[in-house]
Amino acid sequence: MTIMVEPIDPLPGLTARERDLPRLPLPGLAATGEAFLRWCRPLVDDAGYAETERAVTAFVAGPGPALQQVLAGRDEDAGRGSYLDDFFAERYFARRYPGAMHANFFLRLGPRVLPAEPGGDGDGAQAGRAARLLARTARLYRAIRADDLPDLTVRGQRVSMHQWRYLFGACRIPRPGRDTDRTIGGAVDPVDPSVRHVAVLAGGAIFTLDVLDDAGRAYPPEALAPALAAIAGQAAGSPEPDPVGILATGPRDDWAAARERLLALGNAEALDAVESAICCVCLDDAAAPGDLGADDALLFGSAANRWWDKPWSWIVLPDGRAGINIEHSRLDGTTVIAALETMIDLATDDPDPGRGSPAHRRLTWRLDDQLREEIGRAAAEFAALVSDTATVAVDLDLGADAIKALGVSPDAFAQLSYQVAHARARGAIAPTYESVSMRGYRQGRTEAMRVVTPHSVALVEALGDPARGGAERATAIRDAAAAHAARAKECQAGRAPQQHLEALQQVRRTNGPRIGVPDEPELYASPGWLALREERLSTSSVPSRLIDGFGFGPTNDDCIGVGYILLPDRWRVYLSARARIDVAGFAERLTEAVAELRGLLAAHPSDAG
Repeated sequence: MTIMVEPIDPLPGLTARERDLPRLPLPGLAATGEAFLRWCRPLVDDAGYAETERAVTAFVAGPGPALQQVLAGRDEDAGRGSYLDDFFAERYFARRYPGAMHANFFLRLGPRVLPAEPGGDGDGAQAGRAARLLARTARLYRAIRADDLPDLTVRGQRVSMHQWRYLFGACRIPRPGRDTDRTIGGAVDPVDPSVRHVAVLAGGAIFTLDVLDDAGRAYPPEALAPALAAIAGQAAGSPEPDPVGILATGPRDDWAAARERLLALGNAEALDAVESAICCVCLDDAAAPGDLGADDALLFGSAANRWWDKPWSWIVLPDGRAGINIEHSRLDGTTVIAALETMIDLATDDPDPGRGSPAHRRLTWRLDDQLREEIGRAAAEFAALVSDTATVAVDLDLGADAIKALGVSPDAFAQLSYQVAHARARGAIAPTYESVSMRGYRQGRTEAMRVVTPHSVALVEALGDPARGGAERATAIRDAAAAHAARAKECQAGRAPQQHLEALQQVRRTNGPRIGVPDEPELYASPGWLALREERLSTSSVPSRLIDGFGFGPTNDDCIGVGYILLPDRWRVYLSARARIDVAGFAERLTEAVAELRGLLAAHPSDAG
């Protein structure tokens, strides 16, 4: 049964921090149309551009203003963070395809980040490291609830902490047609604010484990480790034959129907125990060796040993290697990194730790033959998806400092390298998505940057033309890098066109007949729009020394997912694609492209430098 309540803000301190941040500006309709035409121009031929230009003119003069007026009303609503609030909710919750591989992402911790033994130089034992991670998680959760957190700043400027309310004690909930979520203080099936347990998954079985005592004090690692070891031992001796968590790997409507059947069979208490848990910790019993093996395990390994809809799932491998799998609907990578850094910065010793021994219990599930069949089918379908996924990791021999010494933006250099590699590996310019953080705005999330510019296309052409000399090619690199940096600034200023146009399209779908726009405008079927939203590369980066690996799955069957960590002294890339795509060949071309661009810039320094 769904319970609707009047929402009570459980975190008024976080809410208050947002009020002083600027609102994301709502661009003008004509300005967005102009920016869209600029962005799509290098992706379409002359005929396609002319058709797109006509569609934009008709949209701005016709149905666009009525749609824009709805967004303007939302922009003026003091209860909203920005005019994009509805867009982001719809973007994630209305998608019906599985999220486990297609939306969730992972972060792999470095071995020195909260190892099993304080001050250790390795990962150590599974239970020991899981205990240290959970103890810090409990303390951070307690600090969030008490609003005992410093302001979050980037380069001296405060940034949004709105997403912190969704880190813990929350869960995405599958519903027919459109998902919802459960949170502490939410309007739909709110999570009990006194929650003090986590969900531990081992051998496909699910246990609850208290990480706070009755007085709300966080249990220390030495109290949690024996309980985790006992859980792992119990699961090893009696693994779960029908792991319910695997159901969340299927299409969302299928999972919604399965969840309703679980409720009908009397599993409400067990479901609530998982959905309301502060977070999950997954104690895996197997993983491939090496960094790539660990990365793959964090993205799609041990699928039956996950609850894929939890925002934050610690995953700890048998040898103690560890990371996080993140459900993406409410959380972005920058938020998770900031929370992790805050967690690490907590004092080593808790001055008032939890007393006694934490309680744990195994959840039991009432299943029928239909659900058992669905569990088996979901497991087989996800296994087929995994077998159809190729992954490669690339460690490049330079970092941001070396790139800056060449006189260009490190991120621009990285993105241009991906463009060159794609053109050589797949024989075409790659329509490319790059996420841009917008945390400087109230409840800011990300902006959709499209990487291809006329200058990046010109660079690919210059590198492929034997008649072009080294100096000319180096100039082409610098011009393309400058264009990339300018586009990033355009995004950061709130002037990117794609999400504004997508929000207008969403208004048309939900309100069109009421406001006199019953039909889809031609803009959304134009060659430029289709080309702009096509993704052959989906890219995102997380800059943190705490993280040794980051990645996600491909966003479509023709896409290569590119998750990268670009730090002053290192650059690591995790690539994922469907098996039919030669992702290893792309990785080889990438290594070559990086060396070539680096060599050209070094051999032909800028006159300005």
